[in-house]
Amino acid sequence: MSRTIEILSPLGPVRVEDHPLAPRPGSLQGLRVGFLHNNKPNGDVLLARVAELLGERASFTAVWWRKANPTLPARGLEEFIPRVDVVANAVGD
Repeated sequence: MSRTIEILSPLGPVRVEDHPLAPRPGSLQGLRVGFLHNNKPNGDVLLARVAELLGERASFTAVWWRKANPTLPARGLEEFIPRVDVVANAVGD
């Protein structure tokens, strides 16, 4: 007795989408710069250094926000985003 085995491919269709970079301001001078820390080790250290280096180039208002847990979806972003003009995001480890 002969049986036919159907073999299915686990590969789905490939979707290529264009994700252009967000427009960059000419300067950070006078802007509200958000520093978004995902709460992984050393992300805060990286962001503090980035803020320090950027502060040498322009005077801006720093707005800090931290995820409660690196593995959970971010909550409260809808409150953070309207408070800033641009965002620096850090992923530590």
